[in-house]
Amino acid sequence: MVSLWDRGARIRGQGMVWMNTKSYSLNILSIFLHAPAKSGVYLLHNSSRCLYIGESDNIRQTLLQHLRGDHSAITLFDPNGFSFELQPDASRSRRKDQLCSELEPAIESWGSTADEASSEHLPHGA
Repeated sequence: MVSLWDRGARIRGQGMVWMNTKSYSLNILSIFLHAPAKSGVYLLHNSSRCLYIGESDNIRQTLLQHLRGDHSAITLFDPNGFSFELQPDASRSRRKDQLCSELEPAIESWGSTADEASSEHLPHGA
């Protein structure tokens, strides 16, 4: 069976963009079991597309914050899965920018607060 990320992370004939082909359910137990308390980039998705790409010095803590509703646009899009790549602090931001450019997540980054989100980032019908 081909996973979403085996299919979806191939961009413009360049091969695999997202290096971690494993995806996990976005729930408290799965976050505690699979998400490391380490530096890296993470990706939130639903069954058909990448919704959000973020970076953190503690992936586990950040995913738990998202699950608790700290980012209104993420809550609105209701992702059901996550994946991550470990990245040192020095390259995290650069890797996130590269992934955002190539994977074009549904939710764009707009700073540290979700209050700055505009209606153009909302799903159709919202």
